[in-house]
Amino acid sequence: MSEKMTFVRGKDCSYWLIGHKHNSPDYLAYKIDETGIHPAVKSTTGLTPVRNFWGGEIKASPDGTKLVITGNKTSPSQSAIELSSFDPATGVVSNTAILDTVPNITRYGYSFSPDNTKLYVSNSLPSFFTTYGTITQLDISLMPNIAAVNSSKYEVIRSQKNYAGMRVGPDNKIYIAISNSPFIARINQPDQAGVSCGIDSLALLQPAGTSFPVTAVLYGYGLGNGVLSIVPDTLPRTVKDTLICLDNPAPIQADSGYSLYSWDDGSTERTRIINGAGKYWVVYGRDICYRYVDTFTVGNYQLDPVVAVNGFELSTSALYAGYQWLRNGITLTGATENVYTVTENGDYAVVVTNEKGCRDTSEYYTVNNVSVTRINTEGSLIHLYPNPAGNILYIDAPIAVSVLIMDIEGRNIIKSNSSRRLAIGTLTPGVYVVHITDGDGHLLKTAKFVKQ
Repeated sequence: MSEKMTFVRGKDCSYWLIGHKHNSPDYLAYKIDETGIHPAVKSTTGLTPVRNFWGGEIKASPDGTKLVITGNKTSPSQSAIELSSFDPATGVVSNTAILDTVPNITRYGYSFSPDNTKLYVSNSLPSFFTTYGTITQLDISLMPNIAAVNSSKYEVIRSQKNYAGMRVGPDNKIYIAISNSPFIARINQPDQAGVSCGIDSLALLQPAGTSFPVTAVLYGYGLGNGVLSIVPDTLPRTVKDTLICLDNPAPIQADSGYSLYSWDDGSTERTRIINGAGKYWVVYGRDICYRYVDTFTVGNYQLDPVVAVNGFELSTSALYAGYQWLRNGITLTGATENVYTVTENGDYAVVVTNEKGCRDTSEYYTVNNVSVTRINTEGSLIHLYPNPAGNILYIDAPIAVSVLIMDIEGRNIIKSNSSRRLAIGTLTPGVYVVHITDGDGHLLKTAKFVKQ
């Protein structure tokens, strides 16, 4: 875009390209959206006399509600600032006012402060090629009181330099081109009034390649317009992988700094609590036009402890952060090491914990004073399904059995003396242990299942 064009973001996922006719009171605003460029919205401000708009910048305020442009006259030599309101919804320019009319100077560069309350202006006398220049500040928060705005004028700097185009940087400081100078000036606190705004006249040194030695102007007037990038209204982001404990609720979180969040379950907070593995997604953004989508792939920590046997010593084949041995589903006091030496018959298992606090229970084994073996043949014919289970757990057994469901802490949860169809819908998601006995109370099988 040229220095006499600027753009403002619209209210309906669109942009406005704005310009001003030469020697005319007319502004032209072209709406640009996904369908293309629309016919211009013409706004005639009606200001007189008509001014020369051939040189200098047009700028929009950060909030898109104000426009500023230079109105220069050559007969008599006079320069004024034309400040207008802009409606991002309709493209209409209105409430145009003339500020700070000064004879025998030329104005080129403008910048609004990031908070929209101050206007900075570069001035030179009597032409672009003079060695006399100033930067002034006006407090436009005093509008529509034009006299008060003019009275607020503060001269930020005066020197034998020609200050020209201005631009707000990503650090919210204003950078100023200096014609015929290798330096760029900078206003460090542009939201502040008067001397507090702070200017560094030699802030940045331009590289040699930016000069134009074949022209009369060694260094240019502008720093370029802001870059308008038209992006898709929804941007997919990198998949985020995470692991959680199977039996513990866990948080997943979208990026910060946005005001609108919408998860696949309908929740609208930045953080969501989940209870199991799977894929979860969130749409988020600062408005409805430009949004991001993050997908979280959540898995469970796989502890899968396995009991290793060495005579009467039981141990785990892998190392964990914590251990608790069980006999017949009951916690063994003090049995919290990697190795446990058995002293009596029974069915043994170990609950292990990793560094994240996740827990899992090994399969049960039977000790008969000789070695550790699998439970009897009848037990091998007993099956639990489905696993993981939702609302119903089925017991498939060749004989009549009794069933006891316990949590991994050894607490009795459900007991059934005959049913092979257990209602488990009210159980908290997690890992549970099942003890299956025959009619005489002999243990046939011990197994674990996952409640979803």
